[in-house]
Amino acid sequence: MTTSNKPLCIIIDTNVWLNSSLLRVPIGSSLIYFALQNKAHIGLPEIIEMEIRKHATRLGKDAIEKIKENFDKLERLMGWRDDYRLPNLEELSKNTEARLDELGNLLLRIPITFEHMKAALDMVLEELPPNGNKKQQYKDSLIWQAILQLAQTHEMVFITEDKAFFEDREPKKGLALNLKADILTANGQVSMFYELNSYLKAVMDTMPPINESQVTELIDSGIRHELEETAQTQGFDLRDRYKANISAYLTEKSGVLSISYTITYNAEGKTENEDGIMIPALLIVEGSCYYNIRFDAITDVSHALLKIVDSKGESIPGKSIQYLYAQGMAFGGREPIQYRYREAL
Repeated sequence: MTTSNKPLCIIIDTNVWLNSSLLRVPIGSSLIYFALQNKAHIGLPEIIEMEIRKHATRLGKDAIEKIKENFDKLERLMGWRDDYRLPNLEELSKNTEARLDELGNLLLRIPITFEHMKAALDMVLEELPPNGNKKQQYKDSLIWQAILQLAQTHEMVFITEDKAFFEDREPKKGLALNLKADILTANGQVSMFYELNSYLKAVMDTMPPINESQVTELIDSGIRHELEETAQTQGFDLRDRYKANISAYLTEKSGVLSISYTITYNAEGKTENEDGIMIPALLIVEGSCYYNIRFDAITDVSHALLKIVDSKGESIPGKSIQYLYAQGMAFGGREPIQYRYREAL
């Protein structure tokens, strides 16, 4: 699905790779499906690949440390413990390599060149976006140089969760002006998208009809207990569901969609200075899952973000929670089926 005669190449920023668990979450499967269907490549600049290797291992290490800490607490409470095994750092690293190998036929690697480094350094010194005053983003500048190189031969799409690439750091305003000028100079075509969900909405417009209210109820029933416990740890009580935004995307498996969701709940919390006085708040959870239309079942729920804000949507100091994890929850339907992307590439 290109608008030119050039082949399509989609570059996803490091933050998108990590927040989608290396494209393992349901919405990541939809991107892979789209790329396969449209004979597109997923561009992988060398600097992004280096960051993936570093930060994926770090995220795994952090998760292991939290598990060990909480398991030790549980052992002291219970007076006994069961055996369990966690991966070591070498296994975490090998898993990242195995995932990149699995996607190998889709990937188009872009090595760092001397020209990239020099041009990126010029951007840093001139404080041009994605850099700024006292904000030196050399790695982001290297990514941009890789994009410009490929734009000469490919129709480029860049998906990021970094606002530094946008004019005044506002995604709605589009690319920063200097980056637009770079594209014109390179005689290329680059489309920018803030977050993976926005790109899939733009390109996957043929969806089987689904009952959004019903899908929301299924997700809500499966995650509410966990959200109630999380809210309690922050001093809030979860109340009714306020609103939900559900988006569905095709996967390669007939009758199985990936669902992107943002669900907002009303919540109440006590003020620190006035005992017993409850203040209104909102708990917002974002994530993705699979929806099996035939069995009316939700599987592979994975949260990407959870946060608590005040009733106006503004952050509450010390009360915002942001975390990343994937889990294998399944609920709803007559016969829930666990499902993950398995097509050979």
